[in-house]
Amino acid sequence: MKKVLASCSVAVLTALTLGTPMASATTNGTDPGDLVSTSYTAATHPLSGTGVVNIIFDTHDHGNYVGSKEGDNIANYFGIIDQIKKQNPSSVYVGNGDDMGTSTLSSITQGQNMIDAYNAGPLDTDTFGNHDFDMGPQRLRQLISESKFQWVSSNVIDKTTGKTFGEAEGVKPFIIKDINGVKVGITGVTNYDAPQLTSMGTSVTVEDPATALNAIIPKMKAAGAQVIIVASHLASPDARKVVAKVNGIDLLVGDHAAFAYDRPEQINHTLLWFIGDQFRYVGDVELKVGPSGVVDFNYKRYTTADEAAKPGFQPDPAVQALMDKYNAELTQKLGAVVGKTTVPLDAIEADVRGKESNLGDYITDTMRTSMHADVALLNGGSIRTDSIFQPGTLTKQDVLNFLPFTNYEVKIAVSGQILYDALENGVSQVSQQAGRFLQVSGMTYSFNPSLPACHRIINVTVGGKPLDLKANYTVATN
Repeated sequence: MKKVLASCSVAVLTALTLGTPMASATTNGTDPGDLVSTSYTAATHPLSGTGVVNIIFDTHDHGNYVGSKEGDNIANYFGIIDQIKKQNPSSVYVGNGDDMGTSTLSSITQGQNMIDAYNAGPLDTDTFGNHDFDMGPQRLRQLISESKFQWVSSNVIDKTTGKTFGEAEGVKPFIIKDINGVKVGITGVTNYDAPQLTSMGTSVTVEDPATALNAIIPKMKAAGAQVIIVASHLASPDARKVVAKVNGIDLLVGDHAAFAYDRPEQINHTLLWFIGDQFRYVGDVELKVGPSGVVDFNYKRYTTADEAAKPGFQPDPAVQALMDKYNAELTQKLGAVVGKTTVPLDAIEADVRGKESNLGDYITDTMRTSMHADVALLNGGSIRTDSIFQPGTLTKQDVLNFLPFTNYEVKIAVSGQILYDALENGVSQVSQQAGRFLQVSGMTYSFNPSLPACHRIINVTVGGKPLDLKANYTVATN
């Protein structure tokens, strides 16, 4: 994981932002703006006639075939979308990135399992999330070249050509699809901080999302688009700020931060909807389009586990076969028992990214003792699965499930000031459940996220003594 750290001793450490807060959102940006009325559900507000466009979303699967809840898996997820498309064949299924990586399975297959499943399933178009680059840009290019669905991006740029990354492999800045007589333009946007979070290399850059969208939307309209859809891998607080600065977006879907809301929200004339990640929910939005643009809409959210439990439900058969094949191979390779736990181990995403977790304690304790360091630091985003590991045996697959990234442990010497700065950086986006939140060993800290930057960390001790900003400490980290 790449990180950028500013020092509180020389500058105010601030979270990445994409502009001034929009009027309709709350001050911290994590809560929705104006949620649409529940009277707009598909059941209570059906649309009919000509000019109806149906958009299904999203992906954000992190290289996984299986989610954290019983029934949440890619075969069931695609089975729901198959049903929607059977009822409405003109529906378009839009992904929002973070799909090729990184899980235990995708680390072993280098993302091949995801391309195989998406090619076999109903996906129509996808965009880039930061984790799609975890295996490097060259491997992503190879996966793109094998894709039967269309990749789109407005702001991931190949610096050597100045054009959209992966253009030679088939990526386009946008596409226009004719849906029920309506010209629908679809583009994608990636989180601006992606180069700091993954392995994009030196020849790939991410442009400011608002700037990129303001540049590309006129081109989409000039090419005939009557409706503009953005597949978004922005964190929802950032997406709200971008939408407030960009005119012409009709619908933005997807969320880097994986917040889940039961209905869309509206900012100016744009609908936004964020439904989490990893198979929990399927989002479905219908837009009624007239001569002047979108004139009406409805929405429906499907809960995957609930749909899969209904009598007669059928998972996508081709994707089910792939899931069974890959999972059997994974179990054969990684089924060996390597340990046991007598207590539940907490890998819940909201916990490892916002407070002390006993699994985070165990990992960092192990790091610190193995490296003979004063302290250990691990960003909570390194711990995956969003689940509880119940008491019992632990297999090699379990360990790789909660630690899927190919990271290496190192020991470094830093000043107390840098330790303090690292803690400040870790809590700077805690309200967004950002992966930078630090699990620690050999030290303690408390914080108040409502305080100004550089003042959020309240108490820090190392080895039971107050942190000395001028002293040097050894740190085990990844």
